[in-house]
Amino acid sequence: MVADAPPAEYYMAALAYGSANPPAPIFVNSTTRAIVEYISAMSTALPVMPDLPFFFDTPAAHHFFSNLTGLVRPGDPTVPLYVNKRLFVTIGLGFADCLPSQTLCNASQGQLSLAASMNNASFIFPSRLSLLEAYFRSVQGIYTTDFPDKPPIVFDFTNVSLNSDKALTPLTKTVKGTRLISLKYNTTVEIVLQNTAITGIESHPIHIHGHDFYILAQGFGNYDEAEAIKGFNLKNPLKRNTVAVPTGGWAVIRFTTTNPGIWFVHCHIDTHLRLGQATALVVENGPTAHDILPPPPPDFPKCEMKRETQQVELFSLSGKTTRKKNKIQNHTFPL
Repeated sequence: MVADAPPAEYYMAALAYGSANPPAPIFVNSTTRAIVEYISAMSTALPVMPDLPFFFDTPAAHHFFSNLTGLVRPGDPTVPLYVNKRLFVTIGLGFADCLPSQTLCNASQGQLSLAASMNNASFIFPSRLSLLEAYFRSVQGIYTTDFPDKPPIVFDFTNVSLNSDKALTPLTKTVKGTRLISLKYNTTVEIVLQNTAITGIESHPIHIHGHDFYILAQGFGNYDEAEAIKGFNLKNPLKRNTVAVPTGGWAVIRFTTTNPGIWFVHCHIDTHLRLGQATALVVENGPTAHDILPPPPPDFPKCEMKRETQQVELFSLSGKTTRKKNKIQNHTFPL
């Protein structure tokens, strides 16, 4: 929000926005203020505070985000018009089978744990080797490249009755795995990010590493391509690496893969990331030496643990301390 001010001097005020439904606990959401003052500004007038929206005012937040545009200067890259690869990706929460290590979950949650997913795939971080090293050294068994281009089932994505209709209960079940998206170099990708109402409904800030993308359109409800395409901004769209997919809505992004390697795609809400709302792009090498993933430098450090006995102190709430000896296997940790 920009308050009234003389030319060359601007006063800005903002406050936090929450989208979760049911809402998360309210935290301190006082107003933050800033002054942008140009050298030529001579005014001493006091700023007039604008009326700010409420904490949960989704329409106001959407109006602000969706009206931002990009600065297009002569010679700047423009929106790619020909699309090679299209994906329709649902994002949201759900439940998944408990892992063997989740003993508390197995005992108290009916064999299911809270999960987050993309296209019903809940991401598991590899523990034996990093994704990038596995890709560079062609190590099998660390990940697969079968991330689905669309959700396994098409349903009324943003209908909150999903959580009360027992017939729709199977839609809440996700499958865990390390499933990535394989793309050739210089592929123009368009992704529709569709929010769902399963378990809860809120805005998901989706972030892509290694690439910037154009935000072509955003809206509420279920994505309708025939209607949405009429509102695509192909002239001066915002170019970013994160998009806040509207609460109970969708966003369309487009970019070209010009950066080889493995690039993480995930929700920027930390709890959702830990619950599995992620995947990664596997971008193949390009045709020239500048378009090839370089090897790690010879002096790149490695973390090693040798086989030894480690004494671990276990602290209990009673204040008693016990000691346990653990055998540590020999591991060389990845890049």
